[in-house]
Amino acid sequence: MRTLVLVIALCSLLLAACADPVGGTWRDRSGMTRLRFDADGAVRVEVAGVVHRARYRTHGDRVWIIGSNGRVQLVRRHDLHALVGPLGLVLTRDS
Repeated sequence: MRTLVLVIALCSLLLAACADPVGGTWRDRSGMTRLRFDADGAVRVEVAGVVHRARYRTHGDRVWIIGSNGRVQLVRRHDLHALVGPLGLVLTRDS
């Protein structure tokens, strides 16, 4: 019985560790840029009302958005609770 409880606890911990750290909607301060990250690796990018669909991958604190126009890298900043991108773009979770 102890072994079963231990196995269940370890599996739960492993699943929590694999959870997508960027899932959900993020936006910049002005609200002009919004990104919605889905669990299946899809991302919806909206900039000034224009919507693009792309894919994303994460590796540690790095997030790559891969679309038909190339690839963009974002970095998770735990101290800011934000994603930081090119040209000083700062995205925070949309609540």
